[in-house]
Amino acid sequence: MVDRRVRIKPDSDLPTDWMIHAKCKGMATSLFFANDEAGRVAEDSAAKVVCTGCPVRTQCLDYAIEAPMDFGVWGGFTWAERLRLINSRRKRGVELLRRDRAKPPSP
Repeated sequence: MVDRRVRIKPDSDLPTDWMIHAKCKGMATSLFFANDEAGRVAEDSAAKVVCTGCPVRTQCLDYAIEAPMDFGVWGGFTWAERLRLINSRRKRGVELLRRDRAKPPSP
């Protein structure tokens, strides 16, 4: 069996001020984090509808990629979709996060 656990960074290491502006704030978390495979497709679709037009969708997606969150819908993307996005960006040599552009290169 493959261990697919990832180490999630604590919120203190990531920007979270955007969360108060999220369209999903106050909604049931079960909509974004399906408990079983059977309900996952329907719940993922419903979650993505909520994400559409959210004013902090980009920040939410950045958060999920940087943390990394290996579950749930974040910024309108499921874990599998985020993995494809990450891999696509890496193959093209694109920075994973927009805020990385402002950081000076590491020595």
